[in-house]
Amino acid sequence: MKFKRNEYDPCVYYKREDKEKTTINVYVKDLKISSVCEDYLHATISQQREIYKEITVHMDLEQDYQGMANTLV
Repeated sequence: MKFKRNEYDPCVYYKREDKEKTTINVYVKDLKISSVCEDYLHATISQQREIYKEITVHMDLEQDYQGMANTLV
Protein backbone atom coordinates (compact mmCIF):
# COMPACT_ATOMS: atom_id res chain seq x y z
CA MET A 1 0.00 0.00 0.00
CA LYS A 2 1.29 3.46 -0.88
CA PHE A 3 1.28 6.48 1.36
CA LYS A 4 -1.59 8.93 0.91
CA ARG A 5 -1.27 12.68 1.25
CA ASN A 6 -3.21 14.20 4.12
CA GLU A 7 -6.07 16.28 2.72
CA TYR A 8 -5.57 19.03 5.33
CA ASP A 9 -1.78 19.25 5.33
CA PRO A 10 0.12 18.54 2.08
CA CYS A 11 3.35 17.94 4.04
CA VAL A 12 1.93 14.90 5.86
CA TYR A 13 1.61 11.43 4.34
CA TYR A 14 0.14 8.34 5.98
CA LYS A 15 -0.82 4.75 5.41
CA ARG A 16 -2.76 2.22 7.44
CA GLU A 17 -1.89 -1.46 7.61
CA ASP A 18 -3.46 -3.97 9.98
CA LYS A 19 -5.06 -1.14 12.00
CA GLU A 20 -1.64 0.49 12.48
CA LYS A 21 -0.80 3.91 11.07
CA THR A 22 2.57 5.07 9.75
CA THR A 23 3.06 8.80 9.22
CA ILE A 24 5.68 10.80 7.34
CA ASN A 25 6.01 14.54 8.02
CA VAL A 26 7.98 16.37 5.33
CA TYR A 27 9.93 19.58 5.83
CA VAL A 28 12.16 20.59 2.92
CA LYS A 29 14.62 17.64 2.83
CA ASP A 30 13.88 16.24 6.29
CA LEU A 31 11.39 13.52 7.10
CA LYS A 32 9.96 12.50 10.44
CA ILE A 33 8.63 8.96 10.19
CA SER A 34 6.50 7.67 13.05
CA SER A 35 4.64 4.45 13.75
CA VAL A 36 3.55 2.50 16.78
CA CYS A 37 4.69 -0.68 15.04
CA GLU A 38 8.48 -0.90 14.88
CA ASP A 39 8.34 -3.33 11.92
CA TYR A 40 6.40 -0.79 9.83
CA LEU A 41 8.83 1.90 10.85
CA HIS A 42 11.81 -0.15 9.65
CA ALA A 43 9.98 -1.10 6.45
CA THR A 44 9.35 2.57 5.67
CA ILE A 45 12.99 3.44 6.35
CA SER A 46 14.06 0.63 3.99
CA GLN A 47 11.75 1.99 1.29
CA GLN A 48 13.32 5.43 1.68
CA ARG A 49 16.80 3.91 1.37
CA GLU A 50 15.77 2.23 -1.89
CA ILE A 51 14.68 5.59 -3.27
CA TYR A 52 17.38 7.91 -1.88
CA LYS A 53 20.21 5.38 -1.36
CA GLU A 54 22.04 7.16 1.44
CA ILE A 55 19.99 8.55 4.33
CA THR A 56 20.69 9.43 7.94
CA VAL A 57 18.40 7.90 10.55
CA HIS A 58 18.07 8.97 14.18
CA MET A 59 16.07 6.60 16.37
CA ASP A 60 15.87 7.82 19.94
CA LEU A 61 13.21 8.11 22.61
CA GLU A 62 13.65 11.88 22.46
CA GLN A 63 13.60 13.64 19.10
CA ASP A 64 13.93 17.26 18.11
CA TYR A 65 12.28 17.80 14.74
CA GLN A 66 12.34 21.35 13.39
CA GLY A 67 12.38 22.83 16.89
CA MET A 68 9.60 20.60 18.19
CA ALA A 69 10.81 18.30 20.96
CA ASN A 70 9.01 14.96 21.28
CA THR A 71 9.43 12.33 23.93
CA LEU A 72 8.43 8.86 22.81
CA VAL A 73 7.14 6.53 25.44
